[in-house]
Amino acid sequence: MADSDRVFSTQEVNEIDLKGLLILVESQRIQFECQLSTITCNTELRLQKELKKEREQAELRLQKEREERKEELKNERKERKEAFDQLSRECQSLREGLHLRAPPVRA
Repeated sequence: MADSDRVFSTQEVNEIDLKGLLILVESQRIQFECQLSTITCNTELRLQKELKKEREQAELRLQKEREERKEELKNERKERKEAFDQLSRECQSLREGLHLRAPPVRA
């Protein structure tokens, strides 16, 4: 009897069906793993992009805050210098006034 003329038993047919199902299930498992891997990679890339954007925004905020603080310090120094200069002029004026009113020094 040739193979093409062979009659399969119900058990053999069921085993062949089960093997086919196992192959189908395994291929679907592999397909789902690939999809999961793709989703995971895409999610990681998206998160990396978001983190990079947030980091850049934070760096810009920090840079702006530093520049603002630098400007504040510059203005504060300028105000202190002006106040110091004003006090120096007032002291000089007072010294000159005292010098004019002071009695002559005797040796």
